Amino acid sequence: MQSTAAGFLPPEVMASIQKGFVTMNKTIKLSNNLPVGGAYKQCSSVTDFDVVAQRFSHNVVFQLNSIFMTELASYKLKGDDFEYNMERLVDANDSILDRVYNNIDCVNKGVEPNRPTDNAVIGPGGYYRPKITKIQVGDTTFTAARNITRPQLFFKDQIDNTSAVWVPKIKEKPNNTKPLALERIYDEDGRHIGFEHPYRIELDQFTPRPEWLTYDNEEPAMPPAVTETNFTFVSDEKQLDELVKHLLTVEELGVDLEHHSYRSYQGFTCLVQLTTTAGDFIIDAIACREYLYKLNEVFTNPNILKIFHGSDCDILWLQKDFGLYVLGIFDTYRAAQVLNFSIKSLAALLKRYCGVDADKTHQMADWRLRPLTPELITYARTDTHFLPYICKKMRADLIRAGNGDPHLLEKVFKRSQEVSGRTYTKPAVDQNSHLKLYQNSRPFNAQQMEALKRLYLWRDEEARRMDESTSYLLPNHMLLSLAEVLPRDTQGVTALCQPMPPFVRQNVEKICQILMSCRQVHLDDGFGARFTAARLEPPAPEYAVHDLPHEEDEDDRVDVALNGNGALHRRMDCYYQVSLPDIKIFVMEDKSENAPPSVFMPYYFVPPFVRHSNYRIIAQPALLRRNAEVRVQEVQEALTAASSNVAGPSATPPQAQYRQNNNKKWHNKKKT
Repeated sequence: MQSTAAGFLPPEVMASIQKGFVTMNKTIKLSNNLPVGGAYKQCSSVTDFDVVAQRFSHNVVFQLNSIFMTELASYKLKGDDFEYNMERLVDANDSILDRVYNNIDCVNKGVEPNRPTDNAVIGPGGYYRPKITKIQVGDTTFTAARNITRPQLFFKDQIDNTSAVWVPKIKEKPNNTKPLALERIYDEDGRHIGFEHPYRIELDQFTPRPEWLTYDNEEPAMPPAVTETNFTFVSDEKQLDELVKHLLTVEELGVDLEHHSYRSYQGFTCLVQLTTTAGDFIIDAIACREYLYKLNEVFTNPNILKIFHGSDCDILWLQKDFGLYVLGIFDTYRAAQVLNFSIKSLAALLKRYCGVDADKTHQMADWRLRPLTPELITYARTDTHFLPYICKKMRADLIRAGNGDPHLLEKVFKRSQEVSGRTYTKPAVDQNSHLKLYQNSRPFNAQQMEALKRLYLWRDEEARRMDESTSYLLPNHMLLSLAEVLPRDTQGVTALCQPMPPFVRQNVEKICQILMSCRQVHLDDGFGARFTAARLEPPAPEYAVHDLPHEEDEDDRVDVALNGNGALHRRMDCYYQVSLPDIKIFVMEDKSENAPPSVFMPYYFVPPFVRHSNYRIIAQPALLRRNAEVRVQEVQEALTAASSNVAGPSATPPQAQYRQNNNKKWHNKKKT
């Protein structure tokens, strides 16, 4: 080996390698001389030996973590968890060996080792083969890989998870009426809360092209199957430039995005799918992240029709990740609303207009996976492949529904334009954000509510710092269980968090400290968590893999909003009227300046013990009268019984008999 390596390695590198081998050989020999089994336990009872052994163990863990930081950033060992460290070491060795074997194969084939192959995924320091895992749950297939390195580690733009105002990424403004100028937005108190939409003027001036408000009497041609259509995967800047040139020549294109948010606080876009008359295109948004701003020339061109389905999230993701904005949008979901379709999903539209049964088994896939499997590519292409055809069919239906008048079609363009005019804002967390997890079915006391609040805020802070989703660090159902039970030790935390997330395993001591500090809160301090009149929505289902599908069907009468995690929820803007009894279970809320927002019911819950005390105060006079009456009745019954047992003239008077009976009872008790 040394003679082979000496041919292409510098002498100083060879000297370092030789020194490393000598040191490693010496370390292995010394380690083999250490006591094992019972002998090790006996030696551990000696303080000096135990101190040296612990110091050596911590040093080994530190050195391995230093190596992992440069080679495998997602791996980290713990100081005292032997079983955990062994599992991580086995996984790390597998990943490193896979990478070594891959590089050896590349060298043998004359291929540059750092060039991605068909079965490689980018990682720090090279490419290695991911371990793909598929889990079938009902009709959904979860596709993931165990050892995907987090792509955001290699993003050139810095990810800002702080609570500071989000700044738009747009640097150039093509197709503009007004030059680029980021205009600040202030609230009533003069605080900076955001920026105006860069294309606000252009959106206000936008009008659909006349041919978009009509339709041809001829039936549009049904597109060929996905497998029979040209397909292009764009993964570098040169390919993207060629795609932009092509897109500038088309009149319409279908657009969709695939997003990942399970291993990121704000999430990031993984794929951008496009469909034109030339075929289907998939852009690797991770590899081309720094170049995708070039699509603004196409997306802001008001003469090119961009067709989305459920574009609420897509519009915001394009702004957040790439600084992209959209003019001239037709949303088929909004068209389904105007046409009053009972089911408005893309799968329903594919079935109605194309006779295609959409395969939704991969809607929970991990789109960070590279290379994409054939199944994932087909699934991603299907989302846009039929959109131009569906758009033509729906435009015809809208004009027919309007008896030849395009007012319904104009309504769809207006609603789509409103969605396009939205701007991205960061997830906001305040002192009352934890209450959205609270349910009426679990009445918490002051300690439990304090634990829920502290855990929620601490989890959010750690998620921002680590750029991980809160669901990955500590799922909502585990957080609620910890706040409700308030375990006193690490064993209790472990029992409640099964299967235990890695973050919980690493911070179990910190969680115990938070819970124990909450036990110091007096039950009367701030007691009475506010109850909503309508039952609070339970936490959104947490899929322990990746992302939720696109916007689900919602009735037009329901006000739908997006919460901080991108999930859909209903806003409750009115409350039921509650009549108060004489003994109040709820008391009026304090309307001071520090009072929380009015999204909660304006009453405090009064605990049962306090209600019982209030009842005792009201019922005290009646209880005293009742006790006195019972006592008098007992005395009268005793006197009557004594009188009925009198025998002869020498009998004891009733009063004396009553006293004798009492004296006998007293003596009997004393003897006992």
